[in-house]
Amino acid sequence: MLLHGSPYLAFYNPLQQPSALASCTLSCPPNVTSLPVQRWSQSMQRLFEKHLAHLTASAGFVFCWVDNSKWHTLCHDFIPGAKLPS
Repeated sequence: MLLHGSPYLAFYNPLQQPSALASCTLSCPPNVTSLPVQRWSQSMQRLFEKHLAHLTASAGFVFCWVDNSKWHTLCHDFIPGAKLPS
């Protein structure tokens, strides 16, 4: 879940863009090209990796989940600047 007001997660704020979700269902993601995009910095990459490590450990995931094709698709569609660990 993206946190409102976070300088690192300012990619998409449904509170500011309700029309992007108005006609969507779970199978219809918002048009990523129409969303405001913040440049993906090295500090954002480090924070992303830190959160992935914490998520992996706290959820008891085996680390190979980051190689899952569905995860790659999700990141490609919604976090295009992220470098995915493998």
